[in-house]
Amino acid sequence: MFKTAWPVRHAGAVLVLVVGLVVSDAVAQVGGGAVTAPAGEFLTGRAAQAWTIWQAAMVGVLDRDEDRVEAAFQDLLRMEPSAFRVALLEQRTINDPALGGAILLLEQDHEAGVLGP
Repeated sequence: MFKTAWPVRHAGAVLVLVVGLVVSDAVAQVGGGAVTAPAGEFLTGRAAQAWTIWQAAMVGVLDRDEDRVEAAFQDLLRMEPSAFRVALLEQRTINDPALGGAILLLEQDHEAGVLGP
């Protein structure tokens, strides 16, 4: 899926994602109670916008649709999310039965070295 120039052009997105995944482990250990709330319960403003964009990216990952993933991550990067925000999005995704597999696919792609540097 990502064996093209995509990883090189979007190394920033990959870095934000990887940092977010690492921070999410810390959030999970400390207990990120807000991320376990039902969908939409605590999301407003920019958080809601980030969640909508993130969901599109995760659906793209599940569908292995590189164009959708790239477009969604570019939109997310324009918002300049913090690593903590990405960690919250990732943790919320894990708690969503319909999207949780996307995180596993991203982690496997990262371990396989197909996401970039």
